[in-house]
Amino acid sequence: SHPLVLDAMRAALGDQLRVVMVNARDLPPNDPETKQQYHSDNDFGEREDEKGAMTCTAIWMCTKFTKENGATRLVPGTHRAPQTPEQAMDDVYGDHPDEVVLDGEIGDVAIINGHAW
Repeated sequence: SHPLVLDAMRAALGDQLRVVMVNARDLPPNDPETKQQYHSDNDFGEREDEKGAMTCTAIWMCTKFTKENGATRLVPGTHRAPQTPEQAMDDVYGDHPDEVVLDGEIGDVAIINGHAW
């Protein structure tokens, strides 16, 4: 519960915060069979409501994040997309033409809208 991460979460979601899940991901580098599929980090692919984001995700980088070692990929703007990745893409494991890779160093934290994929 780092104060800066909590401040960012409160700015997006308000003061009523709760931890819903804690996950770790161990991905062998350069292994196309284990590339993470596009997905959103909220239940049932729900979209933002009139108040905005319902979910935020904090990605704590325990190792260096690079495209070569399987860093998280996102498509900008998909937090407001009317479709889930499964509806929008033929292959949710494939590359998307607008994807960005979350590059980062050990100890970095990326905070993203949990509706993004």
